Amino acid sequence: MVGQRKHNRPKRPDEFFPTLWWMLVAAIVFGGLGYFYGYLAAATADSADASSIAASSLSDTQRAQQNLEAQQSMASTATWMLAVSALGVLLIGWTLRATYQMLVEARDTTDAAWESENTNRKIGERQSRAYVFVRQIEVLNFLSDRTSECILKFELRNTGRTPAHDVQFTRRAFVRLVDEEHIPSEKTIARSQKLYLPSGESVFPSFHFQLHHQQKIAILNGTAELIFRGVVQYRDCFGTRRLLTFNYVMDRYLPLKNKPNSYGFSLSEDHNRAN
Repeated sequence: MVGQRKHNRPKRPDEFFPTLWWMLVAAIVFGGLGYFYGYLAAATADSADASSIAASSLSDTQRAQQNLEAQQSMASTATWMLAVSALGVLLIGWTLRATYQMLVEARDTTDAAWESENTNRKIGERQSRAYVFVRQIEVLNFLSDRTSECILKFELRNTGRTPAHDVQFTRRAFVRLVDEEHIPSEKTIARSQKLYLPSGESVFPSFHFQLHHQQKIAILNGTAELIFRGVVQYRDCFGTRRLLTFNYVMDRYLPLKNKPNSYGFSLSEDHNRAN
């Protein structure tokens, strides 16, 4: 028997640290700016010290020329530093963008693999699971004048490839007028014992119920219907709970051969569902 497995979707790579890249970019940018301004301040201080040392031995014109040259040199150095810093930021940004694209591709690959695995698992379960259906419904002694007691028999069959566990059903037979809904109280409906139904096997439950002569005449005249309705619950080999609801109507044009006073049933258009 195959046990039930849990299938959890794996985490995508970009779900672990959603803000890591922005934090890294901010740290690099502010670190570069701090380094640039620190270097600029140091250069300015060194230039001022050199100018003050030589100020006593130079004339005013010479000092002005040296100050101008020092400022031009500082401006050129700052321009190159700014260009190098901007280039570094661009390279880092390009690297982060490429890394993000790799993460997106890894995420898409992970999603595709998970979807493929999930689809294959569902297909495998559909091919291997149990399928329980109700069929071959008969009502016996319907036209008997000696008794108002009728017998309803049906087949409960597993058409799947694996066994059905804990098979349990409720069923009810009642008469209603055409185009009028009438359902008996749930308190009068008994639940069956749990059954084990192997693959390809069937069980044939039956039960007795009362039909008065007037009800039989109305059913045969087409002014009333004999309804057979119920629910089947079971568990497949994967541990999944399955539910089948069925609704059949006695077919007054379908007398059973070799079974006097008996009729078959046809599937109704509503109240039939399965998962």
